[in-house]
Amino acid sequence: MVKVVGGGYSLFPILQEQRLRNHCILLRHSEFHLNNGHKIRYCIFHFLLRRMQLKYSMQIPENVFAKGLHIVHLAPVIVNAGASCGENIQLFPYTGIVASRKATRDDPDAPTLGNGCALSIGAVVTGKIELADNIVVGANAVVNKSFDEPDIAIAGVPAQKINNNGRSVWINKIAKD
Repeated sequence: MVKVVGGGYSLFPILQEQRLRNHCILLRHSEFHLNNGHKIRYCIFHFLLRRMQLKYSMQIPENVFAKGLHIVHLAPVIVNAGASCGENIQLFPYTGIVASRKATRDDPDAPTLGNGCALSIGAVVTGKIELADNIVVGANAVVNKSFDEPDIAIAGVPAQKINNNGRSVWINKIAKD
């Protein structure tokens, strides 16, 4: 028996990875039924998705991410509904992809992320900016301007390029080890 959060014990605890997988499944089912006009099924999956997101302080709307979204840990993540994100995005805890203050409903003024971007712990991407493919955003960085060069690492407040070791370089180093 394992002690669970909130007191009590459980014989079969649900692991963090299982909860994240369930979140991804609910998100994709909700998107599918929204895009295909299945109103009743969409309402059911959207309700289940929002209940899970509220429980874990996550705010990830439908139809923002392409395939391959990877949330590393079960922790607060905020994403604006007007944002546009490519494939294989990796989000660490306490990250935010948000619009600027001057955003309106008609012009969300939200960021656009390329394929393969990774946002480290506490990183915030704000405003109407674009990030190229395979950019790694360092921990607690605030990105408020566009970066067009692919495969770089950026960090700082405000974010600046720190080196040419983007996500694809990191993946190749891990594969060699």
